[in-house]
Amino acid sequence: MILIPQLEAYSNQVASVIPEIKRVEMAVTEEDLGKLMQDHKAGDNILMLTLVPEHGMDGQQDAAKYENVCGFFFLEKVDYSKLKRNEYIEVFTRTQAVAKKFMDKLIMDKSNGEGLFCGMMAWLQESSFNAGPTKMLNGCNGYYVQITIKTNP
Repeated sequence: MILIPQLEAYSNQVASVIPEIKRVEMAVTEEDLGKLMQDHKAGDNILMLTLVPEHGMDGQQDAAKYENVCGFFFLEKVDYSKLKRNEYIEVFTRTQAVAKKFMDKLIMDKSNGEGLFCGMMAWLQESSFNAGPTKMLNGCNGYYVQITIKTNP
């Protein structure tokens, strides 16, 4: 099982190598996101929001593995009253580029056996990658990335 402190440390490591990420937070629910967004300033964009993972099991008996479903938002707080159409699209262009850098880093960490996850990253399921735009989420727009990592019990 991926523990919350491990995921939080990895998120901070990601932010240290992707300079567009200005703030890193962790949340459990959408309500948590709302509270975080009240204090978030446009100058803190891009926000990397890591969701506390969900865990399931795969396999049987001595071959069982945890399936850790992890979600990451890359968000910009926007003022919709001042946002022009081209600026709206630019938010998604920027956050999509960061989401891609993040996914590329995950794959590199897996192939290099590096990062805080080390051996656990070997179980990263590339086929589980899912990314897409998120709009009007508590005053934010951006990209969401979901991945699954299998780990030993």
